[in-house]
Amino acid sequence: MPVSGGQAITWRVDAVASVVVLGVLGTGAAYVLNYRLIADVGPTAASVVTYLLPVVAVALGAVFLAETPTAAMVGGTVLVLAGVLLTQRAGSPRRS
Repeated sequence: MPVSGGQAITWRVDAVASVVVLGVLGTGAAYVLNYRLIADVGPTAASVVTYLLPVVAVALGAVFLAETPTAAMVGGTVLVLAGVLLTQRAGSPRRS
């Protein structure tokens, strides 16, 4: 609603500070760690990290929120972990 019906924007200090902290500590640190990981283990192994995020989310939901994993979640976890295993096996080409 950029033309009509919008309310005036109010800049609250706590909201702006929160966005800055999340941007610097969350996103900024993640980029630094990701580029370091790429430099250390190569792009193929580093890309595996993105596939592990849903696996960690399902595990944390089951442990801390008492969520029940479905068959699809378990199957997806098995597929992801199998893919990680295939990319990390000894015969995989590594960046030197």
